[in-house]
Amino acid sequence: MRRPALLLLALCLLAAGCQTAVPAPAPPPATATVPLAVPPATPTILPALPTATSRPPTSLATATPGPAGQTPAATPSARMPLVIAAAAGPVEVQAELALTPQQRELGLMFRRSLTDGEGMLFVFPADTTGAFWMQNTLVALSIAWIAADGTILGLDDMAPRTEDLHYPPQAYRYTLEVPLGFYARRGVKAGDKIGYLEGGSQQPLSQLPQVAQAR
Repeated sequence: MRRPALLLLALCLLAAGCQTAVPAPAPPPATATVPLAVPPATPTILPALPTATSRPPTSLATATPGPAGQTPAATPSARMPLVIAAAAGPVEVQAELALTPQQRELGLMFRRSLTDGEGMLFVFPADTTGAFWMQNTLVALSIAWIAADGTILGLDDMAPRTEDLHYPPQAYRYTLEVPLGFYARRGVKAGDKIGYLEGGSQQPLSQLPQVAQAR
């Protein structure tokens, strides 16, 4: 019985010696927190503001209709007393002179009033057949188409803020815009002559110094 006991004891000791401690698994190494990349801020790009554009001209003799923009500044123009030799007697008009292309294009646009007896004489360097319109013109007007010798070729009435084209009866050299109905009230008709006053007498428009310079 002793031998088996010794054998059993040896086996127990051997088993005990083989039970080696197994180390616990090491925790994973700590990793640094890496912040997420944030895209750089980009500036907000606003669409470019439209540039101011000039208003469409009163006269279409030198330009065509276009989009409305800001009100252009009026270029100062000379004034001249004109006289119409009507059948009922002379009719005087204190007229501004539109001599340059810029003055003709602006015309009477954006004026809020025009007194009876006032107007604007458009002077062209040569005969033309260009039409007139009333876009951006706030007051109703009557227009006279005038030949180079000062003879009125025809008359027309024009409603404000419209784009209707008003054509002359034939080629003209000048036009005279006045408040609506002025010609009818004063008895002015086609065939009457327009000149300017100098020394108390009527002179031909062609001899007006500013007209000569505008050619």
